[in-house]
Amino acid sequence: MAGKHKTMSVIKQILRLHSQGHKFKEMERITSISRNTIRKYVRLSEISSHGLEELLTWEDEKLEVYFNTQTAPTPERKNKLEELLPWFEEQLSKQHKRILTRWVLWGEYRQEHSDGYSYAHFCRYLERYQKNKACSLHIDHLPADKTYIDFAGKKLSYVDKNTGEVKPADVLIGVLGYSHLRM
Repeated sequence: MAGKHKTMSVIKQILRLHSQGHKFKEMERITSISRNTIRKYVRLSEISSHGLEELLTWEDEKLEVYFNTQTAPTPERKNKLEELLPWFEEQLSKQHKRILTRWVLWGEYRQEHSDGYSYAHFCRYLERYQKNKACSLHIDHLPADKTYIDFAGKKLSYVDKNTGEVKPADVLIGVLGYSHLRM
């Protein structure tokens, strides 16, 4: 059943198999638990401030509290996250040499704020923030009244057949206002 917490002995088995180097597919076959659930607990253990070996030594009750306790929402916690949302969006929009995903940002957030939101709530708040920033405006146009032009983002390139040289080229986009085309 979806959303049902797993017993701590099963979670310990998952963590033990992971520490032994088993792949997710093998762990799925051994434990009869879906790969996504296995990934969830492995990732939670990886972003934990405690080592994998330390987690395996904990009593079941302590692991239960650590993995499955939901903290009640507080205005302070929400305010902390909302202060960080512009920075998260900026980091996601940059082109990094390493892969920077929401999961990585959430892991960093949880290391700094151990009482922080779950990954799903983190993504929901980030998505809401990004949608609220995007705004639009309706303008009525007359036929053949205006043309909007702009250069498109990065330059494209082409190869000159005669010289073999790669040459950059700007892309110019023009749209008639009355055409109802959206960009």
